[in-house]
Amino acid sequence: PNGTLITRWEKISGPGIVAFRHPELLSTEVLFSETGVYVLRLTADDSELSSYDEVSVEFTQNQPPKVSAGVDQNISRWNPSTMLNGNVSDDHLESLRFEWSGDGSFTNPNSLSTEVRFSREGKYILTLTVNDGEFSASDEVEINVGCSSTAEPLDVMIVVDTSSSMLRNPDGAAWAAADD
Repeated sequence: PNGTLITRWEKISGPGIVAFRHPELLSTEVLFSETGVYVLRLTADDSELSSYDEVSVEFTQNQPPKVSAGVDQNISRWNPSTMLNGNVSDDHLESLRFEWSGDGSFTNPNSLSTEVRFSREGKYILTLTVNDGEFSASDEVEINVGCSSTAEPLDVMIVVDTSSSMLRNPDGAAWAAADD
């Protein structure tokens, strides 16, 4: 032999087209036309002997993240803060960026979980946006401040009629007999 070793990459199987940037080099960039499992072969030939090895490659494309901002909440106007606990799944978890937005004061708006505080009663729509560097996805959560099923203090007015031994409510109905 003349000492020349010739190498060549080729596609053996797979669902789409495969393009090798430099098919004659041992290390090269490969482009796939669609997702799936491919078998690629590297052949080496010195004009006397030839040998090859094959490798199986699964090509997947980046998918948008799936995000949940959590469940809607009703919170007390007496303690107008709550924890937000978002949830996300993605094929590139290491590169995710988070952002909470809306009319609230967030302890850490760039974290998946954060505390949020509100300045007054009302209905608030908060948004969690997740970005994986290529795609963004968002979800909303509704927080109702002052619309809680928990017991809250009530404003009560008691009218005392000093001319009677009966306690009366503002519309004049008697509540209970007073002890003499």
